[in-house]
Amino acid sequence: MASDGRMRLYDFHGLRLGCFANDAINAALDARLGRFAQASPGPCDVRFDYSCMGAEEAHGVPAPAADARPVYESAMGKVLYSDRNDRMFISSVWPIRATCDPGRGETTISILGGLDDHT
Repeated sequence: MASDGRMRLYDFHGLRLGCFANDAINAALDARLGRFAQASPGPCDVRFDYSCMGAEEAHGVPAPAADARPVYESAMGKVLYSDRNDRMFISSVWPIRATCDPGRGETTISILGGLDDHT
């Protein structure tokens, strides 16, 4: 998770989204979700943690578990699921990865390099 991050809260038709990201990503999220912004603190139903890594760094999201199986594939990337870990792993043609723990309602997204093409 980015150490310079800030939490944004959105109420998306009754689903409380928490997004932890740096200022650049938060600006992009606000551009899309700003009308759902919430000022009141409180727990989130689901949480998205964004980390931005340097181009030479490793992803903040680990590789999928060995037992992960494909559940969706496209020209843009693929989604794998591990029954043993109850986790989803998403990779894309861009330098972006995500992992999702659906039971806990938490998703971690890792972006390598500059954000200009990805926000």
